[in-house]
Amino acid sequence: ATEERRTAARNAAADYERHDSETALADRRLLALRDEAAAAASRKNDAQRALERMETEALTLRAVLATDHDGRTPVVDAISVDQGYEAALGAAFGDDLDAPAEGDAPAHWREVPHGDDATLPEGAEPLSRFVRTPEVLRRRLAQTGLVTRDAGLRLQSSLRPGQRLVSIEGDLWRWDGYVAAADAPRSAAQRLASRNRLAALEAELAPVREHALAAATAASEAGAAVEAATEADRQA
Repeated sequence: ATEERRTAARNAAADYERHDSETALADRRLLALRDEAAAAASRKNDAQRALERMETEALTLRAVLATDHDGRTPVVDAISVDQGYEAALGAAFGDDLDAPAEGDAPAHWREVPHGDDATLPEGAEPLSRFVRTPEVLRRRLAQTGLVTRDAGLRLQSSLRPGQRLVSIEGDLWRWDGYVAAADAPRSAAQRLASRNRLAALEAELAPVREHALAAATAASEAGAAVEAATEADRQA
């Protein structure tokens, strides 16, 4: 009987130690799950804030670009320009890009028959290499050269009637002696830059939305794991 009591005591002590060890292990596991849930929630919040910033910027740009033009489409909206060349194109055309190509508009663009135009001076790169426009704008574009700021003043005297030079920064030198510095405000350049930025944002938004959704799902799963572990501890 004495030996049986000793065996029972040893078994009870072993059971206690096992239970104590299991409890400590469960506590550590629950703590780790809570840490992971907190980290997942932080990642979810960061992803959501990044998505909201981008969506707000895109919404603002769409509102700006939707400015009414008496129901007509300005030619600027039919132009595609390489990123970084918006200011150069804005300098070349100015607010003329706000006009439509509709003949019944008070101010508009139209194609006119013409012979061969003069070639640009040597050292001027055709701006048309960086811009895609409707046919109605191509004559003006073909007579516009892209130059460095140093070359602009030097080559201005070589321009033929109708020609102009622009820099990538947005400076303008015209055949008739007119000069406009890059800091002169030009709505067309701003609109082109806004369109390019919106296109870039829309391309980036899909993966950012996917990331935000994945982060939210991971946070939800981590939270559910904490709840399950907490309930298991309660019932243990």
